[in-house]
Amino acid sequence: MGCLSFVQGRVDDVSFVSALIDHLQQQINIDSHKVYATGFSRGGILTQALACKLPNKIAGFASVAGSLPVRLKPNCQPKTSVSILMLNGTNDRDVLYEGNDHTQQGALVSISDMVNFWRRRSPSQTSHDQCTSSKESPKFSKDKVKTALYTGCSGNSEVWQLAVVNGGHFWTGGSSTDKSLNKFNAKLGLNASETIWNFFERHSS
Repeated sequence: MGCLSFVQGRVDDVSFVSALIDHLQQQINIDSHKVYATGFSRGGILTQALACKLPNKIAGFASVAGSLPVRLKPNCQPKTSVSILMLNGTNDRDVLYEGNDHTQQGALVSISDMVNFWRRRSPSQTSHDQCTSSKESPKFSKDKVKTALYTGCSGNSEVWQLAVVNGGHFWTGGSSTDKSLNKFNAKLGLNASETIWNFFERHSS
């Protein structure tokens, strides 16, 4: 779920989050090097935007059932390295794994394009993570969760993709009133909350 603020009649989530971090740093003794962002669905899309705009304030990002907006991609040029985990279901009908028609309002890039965007460096964009190696995680069964961990990235950052085979639009490892979903989750053996926390623990700004 994303947080909302209104600036001149427009919603500006990123500015709100930035101001919220500043406020918390002034009011509470927080470790400014260990601020993290995660979100589901629209919150996952917001997390992608925060990775673009606030990597200097946020040490790690985790996007669940979200992707990078087509309109944001050309202007996504963070000045520092980004550590990001992306978790998506291959059969998600809300955030399509193959992406949207780019002429569609609110279109999202495909999941493969999103992952490649964060792990590769374009000659004209020095902001990407320039990861030099990749490996599959042995923790999960390949027929249930396909994983790719990209390391050797600039600033010791990491890019980690987890693709839930035949998974839909849900928070993996969470509970649901849908019994079939609970059964699917139980067989999956993937808890998004634990996985994200373990990822965050490895990174600080």
